[in-house]
Order: sequence, then C-alpha cells, then structure tokens
Amino acid sequence: MQQHKSEIDFKGHTEASLQADSILNHSLKNRMADAAGEVEIFLSKYRGPGEQTASLWQCVRSLRRGMEMCQHRHALLKLAAGKYTPRFTAVDVHEVGNALALGRDLLNKNFVRMWAQFDVVVCGMILENALSNAFKHGCPRNPDVSFTIAVRGESLDPDRVPLEFSVTNRAHPDRPKITDEFIDKLIQGAPDADRHLPLLSDRIGLSHCFMVAKSCGFSLSLKQDDDVVAFKLSLIAETMTSAPRAERRRWHVPPGLHYHVLDDSAVARRVVTHHLMKHASPGSVQAFGETADDFHNFVQASMADPVDVVIIDQNLEYNTGTYLGTDLLEQFVAERFQGLLCMRSANSSEADVELYIRKGAHCILEKDMLGSEMVEAIARAYIFKCDQQAHSEAATVTQLQSPSSRVTTPW
Repeated sequence: MQQHKSEIDFKGHTEASLQADSILNHSLKNRMADAAGEVEIFLSKYRGPGEQTASLWQCVRSLRRGMEMCQHRHALLKLAAGKYTPRFTAVDVHEVGNALALGRDLLNKNFVRMWAQFDVVVCGMILENALSNAFKHGCPRNPDVSFTIAVRGESLDPDRVPLEFSVTNRAHPDRPKITDEFIDKLIQGAPDADRHLPLLSDRIGLSHCFMVAKSCGFSLSLKQDDDVVAFKLSLIAETMTSAPRAERRRWHVPPGLHYHVLDDSAVARRVVTHHLMKHASPGSVQAFGETADDFHNFVQASMADPVDVVIIDQNLEYNTGTYLGTDLLEQFVAERFQGLLCMRSANSSEADVELYIRKGAHCILEKDMLGSEMVEAIARAYIFKCDQQAHSEAATVTQLQSPSSRVTTPW
C-alpha cells in the first residue's frame, strides 16, 4: 500500500514538474521573442556605427537561437520517453548549414548545394551542441572552428545519399586528450531512450547527442588527432532532384490587404504591426488585445470590417482569466469567415500545430521568425487559400452547368 502511494505521489510530482516546465518554456519563448522584436524594430531605424549594428544583430540571432532550443525541448522529452517519431522535412542543405553558422566566427565553412529530406530538428539539436562545444571547450585563443556538410561515399539506392556533417576545432591545450576509451565510457553512461534525463551532468550536452543519434539511427563520432578535435554526424538522407515547387517560388503578399492582430503583449502587437507595415504594404493594420474586452469582441470586429487576414495569439492572459486563441478560431469558422486565419504562438510543438489546424488555422507563425519570414509565410498561405477557393468555385460552376445537374420541370 505504501509503495503504491509513493508511486502515485511520484507520478503526481512528475506531472506537476512537466507542467511547470511547459509554462516556463512558454514564458521564456515569449520574452525572448519580445526582446528580439524590439531590437529588430530599433535596428530598422538605427543609422549608427556598423560595429554597434553588428553587435545588436548578434543579440537578435542569440535570442532566436534560444527560442529554437526551447522548441528542441519537446523533441528531447519524446526522445527520453522513447516516443519520438522522426520528422522528415524537405530542405535546402546549403541553407541549413548557413542557418547553423549564422553569427559564428568560423575559420572555414562549406555546405553542399542540394535538396534533401531528413530530420532537421534532431540534426539541429546535435549540431547546435557540437558548434557551441567547439567554441566553448576549444583553444581559448584560436579555436579555429570549421563546419562542413558534404556527401561522403556512395549509396546503392539512387534515391538516398550519405550526408556527413563535420565540426572541427583546435583542442584546448590544458584539457585531457579525447580518447576512444573516454567516448566508450561516455556512451555507456549516457541515458537510454526509455529513462528520464539526468538533472545534473558535466557532459549532459555530449551524452545526449549520443543518445539522440542512437535513437534516430545516426552515426556519431568524436575524435582527437594531435591538437585537432573532429565531431562528425553521418546520416542517410532522401535525395531530391530539385526544390519543391513551393520553395522555388518567391512569395509576396498582395498589397492593400487589411489585417487584424490580437495579442495580450503590447510588445508583440507593436512588433507584428511593424513587420506588416514594413514588408506587406497593407491597406490597414489594427491591433487588439490590451484588455479582455478586445478578446471577446475580436470576432465581431473582424467580421464587421473588410478584414483579409487575422493573426491570433494562443494564450491571452488578463486579470479576469486566461483565454485561448483556438476558441476564437472556432468562432471564425462558425461565422464562415472568408479571410486567412493565422495562429502566432510561442507554443508550436507538433501537437500544438495539429490542434491549431484542427480548429481552423490556415497558417502557423512561429515567434522566432524574422519579420520578412513571417510575411512570406502569410503570403504563401493566403495565395494557396485563394487558389483553393478559385478551384472550388470553378468546380461548382462546372457542376451547375452540366446537363445532369440542371433542374427539370414537370411541364
């Protein structure tokens, strides 16, 4: 009986801890998004020395990288529970490398130019850690960090290609040399996929890299030759002869559209309005969310005005309570709103995205997007929705004009 009670208590504490962690994760992403947005607005107007501008852009990159790491938390939890399912995404490998290299002082970088499909989230988690460790634990004076992505070897399957991600750096002269024995002990001590992640570890990042690689079937190695440390991640990617049609096209939102924005954060309202005014050439932008009344009246206000796009935050907190953007999505759908429904939230896990789409969202805007990226995502979703509506209307007209659909009269 006592053991059963202890198990129930432990389960309750674990669930409470996960819930608190989720709330903290959400709050951190929101604060970082606000900070990055404020700096981005300032830089759009700042005309000072280039060195200061470069430093501030580096701050923006660091904040966005922090938001990405918060997003990686969801994948880590699933990996630790043995419930992670790889998500293959079609990507430009060269752009993936550039995104990871952004803001880092690399001695050399070289990324193969090709399109392929692989799990970008997991690769990003591992490589983010490898690049950070190369600078943090390498030679303090000249780490000489290099980062390359290349095709290594041949595959018997023409639709699959072996990709190798390599990070090298000069070793710290005062640290012990990395040996095969050290790596073996590290792997043996790394947590298995079905165990809880350890709370404390002096090599938590590296041990989890090996855990993640093993769970996803990647090959991982860390070796030192003289004073050069080499970290390599190898995987088999699905090849693509060309970019997907949607990616080849440059998406531009039609000018003159009318936007309504709902967010409980004054900073977020200001940031989204700024990005729309700068990149979208709107007919109008109206921001709501200062009070709970704005939430309750938002659907009515958006239906009354000629609004083309609405952008909604998911969690809106006021002194009268917390309200959900998904409730508004349902109301818009029930009212047969003809415009584009966008959800912009710090909660953007796979489950969150599925929820937003199920409730009626046409477009998901993550808060770590740059302003230009946000507007391009809106443009893509808006044009796709217009194309769908035009196709549906054309099909309806064709059906009405067909002989079988004509109404017959008894005389």
